[in-house]
Amino acid sequence: MKKESSDKLIKRVFKRAVFFALIFILTIFVFTKSVLYCIIFFVGSSVSLLGFYLMILVVDRVIQKRKGKGLFILAGFGKMILISVIFIIISRYSEPAVLFYLFGLSVIIFSIIGEGGRQIYRSFKDGA
Repeated sequence: MKKESSDKLIKRVFKRAVFFALIFILTIFVFTKSVLYCIIFFVGSSVSLLGFYLMILVVDRVIQKRKGKGLFILAGFGKMILISVIFIIISRYSEPAVLFYLFGLSVIIFSIIGEGGRQIYRSFKDGA
């Protein structure tokens, strides 16, 4: 089985997440006919992608410099505060809006699961 770099893997995860987000936005619009719900989903998925990217940067820095653990904790708290503030704002609108926001936050999880499935398929295909 051919070894690949982590940069390629991360780029694939991001591409898959953007693809899922676009498909889900289209599906949300078809079923709800609400642009607002699409925007709320987009905000959730953007926060998800931003949080994942920030996590990658911070973890790389901590591993390379062997310090900055406080930055790791601070970045985690910052992400949680951002997610919470947006959640509070959206929760004042309606219950379905909250569900679409949470669904948007889970886009990166779907993307990572998809990449895991791809890796499993690849290992079976290559006979490993």
